[in-house]
Amino acid sequence: MRRAFIVLLLVSLFLKGCAERRVETDEIIPDSADCLVKLRYQEVRSDPFLSSFVDLKQIEEIFKGISINPQEVHELVILSDLKEMFGMIVRGNLDPRGIKDKLKEEGALEERYEGDKLFRSPEGEIFLTFISRDILIFGSRSCIESVWDARRKRAKSWAEDEELMDLKGELSSSPLPMRMYLKVPQQLMDALGVSIEGAKGVLNLIDLKPFAELISLVGRIAMVEGVGAAIGRRGDKIRLQALYVMADEKMASIISGIVALAEGLTHVIPREGMGEEDIEAINMLRNVEMERRGRLLSITWELDVQASQENP
Repeated sequence: MRRAFIVLLLVSLFLKGCAERRVETDEIIPDSADCLVKLRYQEVRSDPFLSSFVDLKQIEEIFKGISINPQEVHELVILSDLKEMFGMIVRGNLDPRGIKDKLKEEGALEERYEGDKLFRSPEGEIFLTFISRDILIFGSRSCIESVWDARRKRAKSWAEDEELMDLKGELSSSPLPMRMYLKVPQQLMDALGVSIEGAKGVLNLIDLKPFAELISLVGRIAMVEGVGAAIGRRGDKIRLQALYVMADEKMASIISGIVALAEGLTHVIPREGMGEEDIEAINMLRNVEMERRGRLLSITWELDVQASQENP
């Protein structure tokens, strides 16, 4: 009898462990998201340079409105399909009961999507749902539904989508706390800056200008299928990494050759008569690191923190 009890106890603990398996954010991001910005929130929040790209005031007003302590937020993902879908994934030490009570006090209405509970704002434009105790989604209904579809395996998640897999893998493993990912559909090749500004207009939470400049750097002269970027600090240096998935390996080779040639020329170009911006551009090229793996091209710069903060 005692042995049977122990076996049942072990089985119940095993099943409980399975039920409480940590949900990774990549598993619930829908593959329909064309633009992602992923933040390790406390690192970004505590760094004046990194936080200059983020509208912390507006984000934390949203947190305050639904009883989230900003100091307890570990990860923030902002996503959009550059059309109607937009939202935020918030991961941290959350209080689901307190948040739900706050929503009800504010007049939020409960709805269902395929059996899963949603909360709709009184105005009917914004929705919120919990994926687990430590993850909530806030945004348009199309975003909420797409996230639940990915969570319930009714549709592909960002992690499962094989398109631009090298780029995704590189971004996921990056140690830098601010990361961006953008698919570049063929019809947007001539309007890359417009697509970025479209995402900013929908979300109005992230300053995507530096990312748009990274895309334009290569996108104006080559066929790019996807772009990623990561920004972080290493000691007294700001590290900026741009990743491009080129149309083919030949194009990646050509672009890497151009960058290598430009870097080499910085050592022999005379500086006399140059303006400050030209000298700054040359110094930036001299600090470049480049790596190519098949179609994936990685270009990394390191900038002085002081100079970066003067011209963020």
